[in-house]
Formats: sequence, structure tokens, C-alpha cells
Amino acid sequence: MKKIFKLLPMLFILSIVVWSCRDDNPEYTGKPYVHFNKATASSEIIMKGIGSKEVKISYGSVKAVTGSNQVKLVLDTQKSNVVEGIDFVYVKDTDDLNDGEVSGDFTIKLLESGASQTPKTAVFKLQSSTIENAVFNQEYTLTVSLTCPVAGFYGAFTNTASWWNNPGGSFDIVASSVPNQMLVKDFWDLGQDLVFNYNPETFVVTMPDQNTGYYSSANKGYIWAKQATDATKISTFNPCTRELTLNVNYYIPNVGGWGNQVEKFTGK
Repeated sequence: MKKIFKLLPMLFILSIVVWSCRDDNPEYTGKPYVHFNKATASSEIIMKGIGSKEVKISYGSVKAVTGSNQVKLVLDTQKSNVVEGIDFVYVKDTDDLNDGEVSGDFTIKLLESGASQTPKTAVFKLQSSTIENAVFNQEYTLTVSLTCPVAGFYGAFTNTASWWNNPGGSFDIVASSVPNQMLVKDFWDLGQDLVFNYNPETFVVTMPDQNTGYYSSANKGYIWAKQATDATKISTFNPCTRELTLNVNYYIPNVGGWGNQVEKFTGK
């Protein structure tokens, strides 16, 4: 109990220090330090075919500034693997923070020509000759990757690895009438489609439980399929390379199963 009472004065002092640095504290009388005020990280996806994409990065000061001040957005080349002029260009890399203002923004243009499906990272910092930098929120990390429209994924595929069928079979993958869902036509059998759902941003795939329609007389039950029960076996598809990997758990309800198996498809 004594230890708790000894900590109380220290916690009270700490709360005053934290409160004094808040942007919305009208009692703060210190310097108008600048920092990234809305976020310190974000991810952007460039859709293949758009050419470029503009992105705004916000910053602010801990209190309203006086006079005319210029703040610059600078790429930290030591911590970044993007290159100015190849991966992005500045549209607005300096901003004037004038008398009474507390925030502003910069604009950069991400270039499709430099983007890749493997994410690239840009780390930015703030620079000003008239306003000092705060001791917090001094780096903004932007992750950029390239992707392709899902519509370009559909079409004819080869079942390159399969537990259910003999590898090498040809199947069409089409859009379902349900949003963010696809069908592998006639995969289980003629008229029996394999169904899977997908996340349109991450392209992670999930499989709803579904009856394959195949009755195992030896096990006296229909074989069902569902998402792999091992959380490390993630199903995904790549709309650019037109590759689909499904980790499927095959089983007969109340009987048993064959565990997690791989079904892989490659676009023709």
C-alpha cells in the first residue's frame, strides 16, 4: 500500500506533462513544435493501369504559429527503399504555416512504373528553419504495393497441384453472383462448383463449408470441404500473376477426414 502512495505524486506530475503537449490544450505556452499530427504510418495500393496516385500527408504544430513559416517534407533515404523520380515525385513538398495556423499537408504522387507487388517503404521526416521539431511523431512510414484489377483474374486455369483431382485438369474460375465470391466451375463434379470468398484488399481467401456431392460408400457419408483448420495455412490469390492457392480440409461429418490438402490453380 505504501508503494502505491509513493507513486501517486509521480503519476500526477507525468499526467501534467502529457496534458501540456496536447494539441487541444489552450494553456500550453511552449514553442510550436511540428510533428506528424494525424498518423505516422499508412499503406497505399496502386492499381495496375492507373498510372499514378496522389497521396496527402498531414502535419501540425502543438500550438498556433506566429509569422510566416515554411515546413518541408523530406525523404529519409537511409530508411527507405523507394527512389524519388522512380517510385514517386513530390507534388507539394513544402507548406507555408502562417500566423495563427496549426496544421497543413503535403502531396506526393506514387508512380505505377516504379511499384511492385512486393511492398516498398518510404520514410519521411519534417524540416523547417523557423520551427523546431517535436520529440514525438517525427517519422511517417508509407508502404506502397502494386496490384491488379480482380476482373483480370477470371478465365481458364490449370489445376497444377491437387488432392481432389489428378493435377493438370482445366477449370474456369468465374465471379459469383455474391459479392467478393468466386466459383471454380465443375470442380467437384459436373454441375458441382467449388465456392470461395475473398478479401478485395488483401486477396486472402476463405472457404465456406460445402458438400462436394461425392458419397463415400466405404465411409458411409458425403465428403465435405472447408477452410484449412491450420491457421498458418492461408489461402490466397494473386490477380496479377493469376495464381490461386487453396488450403482445403476434406472431411466427412461425424466420421473423420483427410486433413488439410492443397489445391493450386495457375491461369492459362
